[in-house]
Amino acid sequence: GARHMANLRHGAKYHDPPARLEEGWNEGDLGCVLNSWRVGVALILGGPGTMAALNWALFALSPKEHFKVLGPTESMVVVLSLTIQMMALLQQATRRSLGATLWTSRIVFTVKLMAAFTNYCLYMWPTPFVVDSLTGRPNCMLRFSEWASVGFLMAFVVDGLDATHLRGPLIFAVCQCLSSSFGACLAFVSSPWLWGTLLAMAVTLFCTLFVRLYERHQLLRQLEHVLPPDAYPVLRVQLALRLGYQCCFFWSLLVISWGSDAYGRAFLGYNPTTDWCFIIDCVVDVTAKLLYPDIVQNDSQAFPIVVASLRGQEATKRMEFVWNDATDVIIVSRRLKNGSFSTAASPSLAVLIGREEAAPWINCCCHGHGSGDFERMLSEGTKPGLPTRDESLSMAELVLVAWWHSSFTCRLTRSDGVSHVCGVSASVSEDAAGCVMILRDETDRERLMEMERQVLAASIEQRKDEEANRFTRHEVKNGVLSAISQLDTLHSEVALGNASTNLVHMLGSMRKGLSQTLETVLSQAMARDVMHGNYLPRNSPCLVTQAFEGEMLEEVDGSRKARFPIKTMPAHAFPKIDIDRRLLSLIYRNAISNACKYGKRDGVVSTEVELAQGKLMVRVENEPGIGHAHLLEMQGEAGFVFQKGVQLHADARHMNPTEFTSSTISKGDGGWIMMRCAECMHGSCSIRFYPDRTVFEMSCPAPEQGQFDEAFLDSAQLSSCVWAVGVEDSAQQRRVLRLIFRQLGIPMDRVTILGENEEEIVTMGNYVTGLFERIPPDAAVLLVVDENLDLDGPAEETVSGSLSVQRMRQGLSPANEARLLSLVRSANDSERDLALYLSRTHGFISKAPNEPDRFAILRKWADRFGMERVTLPTLPQADGRD
Repeated sequence: GARHMANLRHGAKYHDPPARLEEGWNEGDLGCVLNSWRVGVALILGGPGTMAALNWALFALSPKEHFKVLGPTESMVVVLSLTIQMMALLQQATRRSLGATLWTSRIVFTVKLMAAFTNYCLYMWPTPFVVDSLTGRPNCMLRFSEWASVGFLMAFVVDGLDATHLRGPLIFAVCQCLSSSFGACLAFVSSPWLWGTLLAMAVTLFCTLFVRLYERHQLLRQLEHVLPPDAYPVLRVQLALRLGYQCCFFWSLLVISWGSDAYGRAFLGYNPTTDWCFIIDCVVDVTAKLLYPDIVQNDSQAFPIVVASLRGQEATKRMEFVWNDATDVIIVSRRLKNGSFSTAASPSLAVLIGREEAAPWINCCCHGHGSGDFERMLSEGTKPGLPTRDESLSMAELVLVAWWHSSFTCRLTRSDGVSHVCGVSASVSEDAAGCVMILRDETDRERLMEMERQVLAASIEQRKDEEANRFTRHEVKNGVLSAISQLDTLHSEVALGNASTNLVHMLGSMRKGLSQTLETVLSQAMARDVMHGNYLPRNSPCLVTQAFEGEMLEEVDGSRKARFPIKTMPAHAFPKIDIDRRLLSLIYRNAISNACKYGKRDGVVSTEVELAQGKLMVRVENEPGIGHAHLLEMQGEAGFVFQKGVQLHADARHMNPTEFTSSTISKGDGGWIMMRCAECMHGSCSIRFYPDRTVFEMSCPAPEQGQFDEAFLDSAQLSSCVWAVGVEDSAQQRRVLRLIFRQLGIPMDRVTILGENEEEIVTMGNYVTGLFERIPPDAAVLLVVDENLDLDGPAEETVSGSLSVQRMRQGLSPANEARLLSLVRSANDSERDLALYLSRTHGFISKAPNEPDRFAILRKWADRFGMERVTLPTLPQADGRD
């Protein structure tokens, strides 16, 4: 009891019985003294050995006048007792014992065997009977020898049921053994004082049985206050308490029988010829040895079953509570032999699909009869696809998918079309015969996440707009002021009559300045999209050396190539590659800027461009500058340089404040932007610091050519059997469209430009449809439409050009649609915009292209119609001698 309470006070953890009873009652029972084979062997050998030694001593030391042969009645009782005990021994020998009660069963068998051996000796030979000199009661000494040995064994078994240490059961067993031994010694004592002392000691030691019973009762009350009724320690103490009551009953019968006989002989003159007290002792002894050991054994073996039953009842109550009241839906599905499924769902399913639809599932329904889908998938090694969050499934489809996928999210749709976003978690049994699913309604969570996404998107858009407005005001203002200044200069030159001399130079300078302003604005917008993860790379044929040379700053002395040498591998005929020129230029521009800013002042910045096996490698090297010693402390590759907010030279500035100005320290986002740009191209960046140089490297995939040889773009035309239609609401853009069609070689009598008024914009679909009726059947039509077509008038509506083209294409016959190439032209080129354009038209052309518009149109034309519909210049005929 003290051990149990100490464990409770110190937070000891009790284990529940295992599911497989043959493997043991409880993990805690592995420390029980009765489960120790050493203790079991000691008891089984020690008990009979002690009784044999006592019997030998009695036979050897007792005077012959103390030996007595049993009378007829006593002999008959002993024979009957022996017969009953032999039958009990035979029955127990053929009984199977559980592993955890094996030693208990063997000890009980030993106790019965010892009692039977005592009766056998009493029946076969004269045995010592010593008459008490004070009471006149004849005492069967073999019986006392048996009681002393068997009492020790049974007391140890009863007290050791829940003991993990030998001390408690051993003390209790010794007390009962000494009590019987002192009772046997009473027959040899003639002094009344000594006899009374021995009797008092025997009774006191026997009463420890009642003390132990009281302690267990108090322990049980304490445990019931701190543990549930089905807790393992509570059940263990209840078993020990029940066996203790039975032990008190049987042993008290023997004490009462002995005491009554002694009292009658000493004070009432009771001295019958037949020793009825011996007969009563035999009957009680047989009863005690048969019933009580069997009760001990049976209760011990039944204990795990009782525990399992109580656990099952408690688990059933808990499961009923969870099944009926849980907010999540619990689904249990079993696979039947005919290939169908038997599925039951908890009542909370009615909240998701309604009471009428949920009723069959709550009452357990069979579904999937005769489909054979499950067996077919098992045999083929396939399984249904993982549903997406927006995919709608019926209840039967959801159950089937849950058999294959342990976790997924989908929409559970009712018959009336109402759906709920549900998260599903499933677990299939080891034999694949059953599946348990948890269905959780995540509709509210989905709405909350959508609201959070909208708020976050709005916040990002606001921040992007603020950044764009600040940048645009600065760059566009400077570009426009520069163009105005050049126009004023041109006006003055014209007024003075000197226009013919400087007109071409001024117009070229004006175009270059405006182009630089446009490119700066577009690059900055692209960088913002890259940072926010909204940019989609737009690959086009690019000559890397031309792109890099255009990014270099002009030197005052014209020594640009000497300071910024570019080396290519292969050195000659470096091919064009399919890559996003703006992304590549932004990375290179930042690399050159960092090399000039942090490297040696006016030092050489060399570039190596290597193309091998479809992979582009760019290296930018610069000489060491101020604070380079600080950078060398970062051994090897400094990958953290490309993390957001990292400032490599901030610490160096603090160490040498006079060598740095505020303009040479960046915000720490340049490397991060370069890495994000490289990741957009499925590449990577790295930087290494060496004593004599700093090396920046960028690598990314770069295929050398597309589906066909693009050498034709410079001279190819669409002059043969091609009609062109352009739709623009801006007069300037209409002139640009006319120029593009002229560059494509399309005769002007086959070119139609619409958009001058509202009628032309609204009826452009009808015009193109009618055009197919007027042109030859083998002719093709090129249609270029602006996305945002603004209508004049008070309504100020905007017509979507791509949507108008989609409606027009739907009205065309398949033959005419096959002769059409429809392209939408816009300055909005986000990932979402491009997906929308390509779903409505055949392609997209940017108003701020990376290459001439004619190249982009010719490439799309060849992709759709093939090279046979492209007009190429006629090559001179070979003379046959080559």
